[in-house]
Amino acid sequence: MAVPAFDAAITGDVDNLTTITLAHSVADNPNRLILLGVSTEDGEGHGTPTWEGNNMTNLGGPTDQNDVRGSWWYYLNPSIGSNDAVVLVSVASRITICISSYYNVSQGNPFGTVITTTAGPDVTAITSGTITGRSDGLFVDHVTAGIIVDGNVAVITGQTQRAVDYSSYGNNPRNKVGCSTEPGAATATMGWTFSSNQHWVHFGVSLNPSAVGNQVIYMMSTNTWWDKINDILRPKILVPELIKWPQI
Repeated sequence: MAVPAFDAAITGDVDNLTTITLAHSVADNPNRLILLGVSTEDGEGHGTPTWEGNNMTNLGGPTDQNDVRGSWWYYLNPSIGSNDAVVLVSVASRITICISSYYNVSQGNPFGTVITTTAGPDVTAITSGTITGRSDGLFVDHVTAGIIVDGNVAVITGQTQRAVDYSSYGNNPRNKVGCSTEPGAATATMGWTFSSNQHWVHFGVSLNPSAVGNQVIYMMSTNTWWDKINDILRPKILVPELIKWPQI
């Protein structure tokens, strides 16, 4: 198995607009994955986000906590290099997003069970429920927070903060987003804190590892024609220097 690994992350925000477009560059690694966390104010709805012009797939939400809304999306096997994530909302609004990319992620079964948690109104931290994982996996999360205070949220002990952002445009709420990772284990509890009260939405999940194919070599028999036929019918990878044909 190849253990899932973090590639890169970026955040962006706009105010009083109906769309946000944010470019993100994906490195040349195998079995790639894009995650996109979206935060909007006052429960504003939005369409399905796109990556490379293609629809992303919902992973969590949309979930509301007071006047912030969070949702989580993914895209398997993104192209190498820079491409755009695009989010369209129903009315002009404040939008804050976080894009993160990963590799060595199973393309057939990328995720464990997503745990969605809300906290508030008006508390200084959020802690997820128990997220089930595996020792050769990788825990990932996305957090949305908001209230009329500037500043970035911060991870709790055990997590590596990958990106954070807040939209400081002077009106309530000042939407905050963040994403982080934590090494694989049987279970994990992930969380975020802030210096003052917030409204919170959190999503967490474990990424499953990609499988590395096992190469099997069969040697052909030198005894009988029956053995030769059996060898031909069996699945094999032929290595010429190992093959000895029967003498005729």
